[in-house]
Amino acid sequence: MHQLASKVKVSRKVFTPIAIAVVGILVLGGLGYRLYGQQQTLGNLQKQIQSLPSTVPPEKRVELEKDRITLENTLFGTLVQTVGGLLLFTTAYVSYQNLKATQKNVVVAEEKQVTERFTQAINQLGSEKIEVRLGGIYALERIAKDSPKDHRTIMEVLTAFVRERSPVSRLQKSNRKQTFLTDFLPSEPSQDTSPKIATDLQAALTVIGRRDPKKEEPLQRIDLRQTDLSGADLSRAHLINANISGADLSGADLSGADFVGANLSRADLSRADLSGACLIDANLSRAYLINASLSGADLSRAYLINANLSDANLSRAYLINANLVGADLSGADLSGADLSGVNLSRADLSGAYLINANLSDANLSGANLSGADLIDANLSGANLSRANLISADLSGANLSGIQNWTEAQLALAKLSKTIVPEGCNLNPKRDCEALGISLDPPATDSPD
Repeated sequence: MHQLASKVKVSRKVFTPIAIAVVGILVLGGLGYRLYGQQQTLGNLQKQIQSLPSTVPPEKRVELEKDRITLENTLFGTLVQTVGGLLLFTTAYVSYQNLKATQKNVVVAEEKQVTERFTQAINQLGSEKIEVRLGGIYALERIAKDSPKDHRTIMEVLTAFVRERSPVSRLQKSNRKQTFLTDFLPSEPSQDTSPKIATDLQAALTVIGRRDPKKEEPLQRIDLRQTDLSGADLSRAHLINANISGADLSGADLSGADFVGANLSRADLSRADLSGACLIDANLSRAYLINASLSGADLSRAYLINANLSDANLSRAYLINANLVGADLSGADLSGADLSGVNLSRADLSGAYLINANLSDANLSGANLSGADLIDANLSGANLSRANLISADLSGANLSGIQNWTEAQLALAKLSKTIVPEGCNLNPKRDCEALGISLDPPATDSPD
């Protein structure tokens, strides 16, 4: 696209002077042709007057002389028009050249000004004073808006600024494996310990997040990999196709952010707020999402292989055709979530809340659903090969059309008003009494 635009600009530069020259030649040629025709007519008229015999009446000679004088005046007028046209064409051409030179000078001046502003902003980023660094960050944002061709460079500078000033430490990487200790073991009450991000880093992230994606070049990607962004505010940020792999986003506000196609593999998103975020086709393999809030988030076709989502809030989330092979969803809240076509092979869903969840055509082979709450869940067409259903609550669940199931599996689950698959000999109301669910229709008040 950019090559095509440059070709169009070059063709315009060549076409404009050629067009002026052609118009000038046509105008001058037309006037010259007219002048030549009038001169020929005048010559013929003079020959006619000179060849008149003496017997011709004086009135006739006077009439021809009048015609000659009129033709001479017309010829003179045409000559004046020709000279005027030539002068006009010359003036127009010179004016065009002057305009082009002026425009070129203006462009050069603007580029020089942008370069000076850019250099000054870069110098400000290296200042020890926070207010100077902030001024540099916002100056770069203004340049990116004023000069679209510098948009990519400025975003690369800002992302490099974040990476250099806030890299993920080795201690943070090692602590990820011990995250469960702080998340699950009791601790003494304390004041707010949520991570705080530096003001200048937050400013840079805000500028990056609210940039105009339409100005980006094809295949351009925001690079924030291996950065410490814990506690950052990236709500509603535009991070499509961004590379944020291995970053620490624990406790960050990512609500409503756009992560379509982004790489978040091995990122620490524990306790992060991702509610309403768009993570379609995102790569979250081996990511840490412990206690994260993903309510209403769209994770359709996302890769969550071996991701840790224990105790995460995924209520009403969209996980259509997502890949969660080997993922840890123990204790996660998936109530009302759409998990149709999802791959949960070998996933840990023990103690998970799947009330009213849609698991139609899901692959649950080898999944651990022990103690999971599947009340009123839809499992029609799901693959339950080797799935662990010990103490899973299937009250009101729809098991019609499930694949690769055994009665031994279902016998270990709680059945109460369950829609069992065809051919199942278990009583679908077996555990109603134990669960305190009445089998009688609701009582109605009788007339006195």
